[in-house]
This record gives sequence, C-alpha cells and structure tokens, in this order.
Amino acid sequence: MADVFTFPEQVADGEIRWEQQPPAQPEPPPPPSLPSTVTTIQGAVDAFQKRQNDSGADRVPFCIPRFDRATRGGVEPGELVVQLGRTASGKTMQQNNHLHNLLMRDRVMRAYVVVTCEMPCAQLIRRQLRIGSNRTDTQLDEALAKGDVSLERFMERYRHVYFIDRGAVTLGEISDDIEDVMRFIDPIPLGGVFIDHAGLIRPEHGASGSAYERASAVGIGVKQLARRLNTAVFCIVQANRAGAKADGEPVHLEAARDSGAYEENADFVIGFGSLQKTSPGQPQPLKLRLIKNRRGPEVPVELLFHPATLRMVEQADQSEAGGGE
Repeated sequence: MADVFTFPEQVADGEIRWEQQPPAQPEPPPPPSLPSTVTTIQGAVDAFQKRQNDSGADRVPFCIPRFDRATRGGVEPGELVVQLGRTASGKTMQQNNHLHNLLMRDRVMRAYVVVTCEMPCAQLIRRQLRIGSNRTDTQLDEALAKGDVSLERFMERYRHVYFIDRGAVTLGEISDDIEDVMRFIDPIPLGGVFIDHAGLIRPEHGASGSAYERASAVGIGVKQLARRLNTAVFCIVQANRAGAKADGEPVHLEAARDSGAYEENADFVIGFGSLQKTSPGQPQPLKLRLIKNRRGPEVPVELLFHPATLRMVEQADQSEAGGGE
C-alpha cells in the first residue's frame, strides 16, 4: 500500500523532512439502539411516574359525577369510550351535552375535535347554542334577533373546538385531519375526539366482508386511533341487538359484542336505555349504565333530558338545568 504523507516539517539544519502518517482508521459503528416502538423498563417506569405526578390532570371527565367517581376522574389519553344504544336513545344528545359541560367546567386548556358524520355542522351549532343558552328553538331565534345571545361569546367558548364535517369518512382520513389540527393548535394539547357515529365510518379499502367484520375493523381502528394520537376518544355505536328492553333499562354488554368488536377494544362502555315518555313539557328520564369500566365496577345513573332546551343532567344534580349562560 502506498505511503501517506502530510505537510513537510522544517528541521533544525534547514532541511525538509517528510513525516509519514499511518492510514486513517474507519469510524467505529454506532452502538446498537432500540426502535422507537420499543420501550425499556426505565422508559416504562418514567411514564408511570409522570402519570402519578400528573394527579389525573390529563383525564377528560365524563361530567356525570357518578361516572367520574367510578373511573377516578375520567378518561385518560389513549383510552376509548363506546356510547352504546339503540336508535333515538339520546346518545348524540348526551354527547352534545358532554361537550358543552367540558367547555363550561373544565379548567384545563385543551382542544377537542368533533367528527360529525351524521349531523350537518350548522345543525350541531344550533343544538349547542340551545344547550348553552337554555332556550327553546323559538326562544333562541328571538334571542339571536335581539342580540340577547352573543355569537361572539359562543365562538370564544368554542375557540378550541374543531369540526370534521365530511359525512361518511375513513379512519385514515379522520386521523390525517386530526394530526393537522394537532399541528395547528400546538402547544395546546388535544383533549379528546368525539365521533358520531361509528356506523358511518367507511372501510379503508372498500366494502369487504360481513357487516360484523366491517364493524369489528372499525372498533379495532378507533382504539388504535386513540393510542396513536394519545387522546381520549368517545365514539357512538348503534346497538343492533333486537332484544331491546321495554322498561327503559340500558342495553347489555352483549349488544356491543353483537355490534362488532367494540366491547373488547373499549376501555369503557356506556349502555343507554330509552327516553321515557312523560307529560308534555316535563323532563324525560334516561337510564345509563357504565357496563364496562377498566378502573372499577359497573355504575348505573339516571339522567333527566329537558326536551325544550336539550339539556341533560344527572337526576341528583339539577342545579344547572334551570339557568342559561
């Protein structure tokens, strides 16, 4: 191999001597490392301690006191809540009230995404205005005309709520849209995602397999969406079990199994009964049950739905049903 020489060196007697240099050694290979998807025990314990130190601050409350107590504060990032019930059982209305209550009560600055596959966004805004102002449809129109209800104040309260209003949509499209929102709102964290409803989520690669298999794929995908985005997801699921109870009792957990693989992927399942008929103008009782709870027992609760104003409150907590903003 040919010699490698460097610059000439001036010696004492004025002569120039060339200094020989050994060939350069190759760079040592980098030390082996784990892929980003693998966590060491140190990383796992660090995550545990961070969660302990957070004291539940990152949990999204149900805003139903009995459910919040039973789940020790609500839903953690990465968890999935399935709201399961038959048609016209108040699922969407309860989700609308949940969003309103979060924005009124939650002391943590965070954003929310509403995936409204069934209801046009303009109709959803009208509902939220009625719930927030505690007014009937006619009263809301009159109040808006007189300026008694401020759209500016409403927009300020909902400034960190974003709507995906695309009708039938795939989970991939939902994920892409939410990631765009997360980049837009940074550093404000994403608190949760509300999906209404799972039956309108399209398969990723066209309709294939049975309805049960497609529903199961959505159930798995929604849970993975929560994990991947590290946010709480609340997803409405239509129970397709024919054995409905006539007494208004909530559906059983088996209805989630019959509706696809929602039961095994969800961290929490809320079973809805049916709205009970009452005299005109009177609130309608609605029975719910936390029929799957990863952090505790099953818990029943009874809400009262006020059809005139669309407000829904726990029967033991009527303080907010009679007043507007």
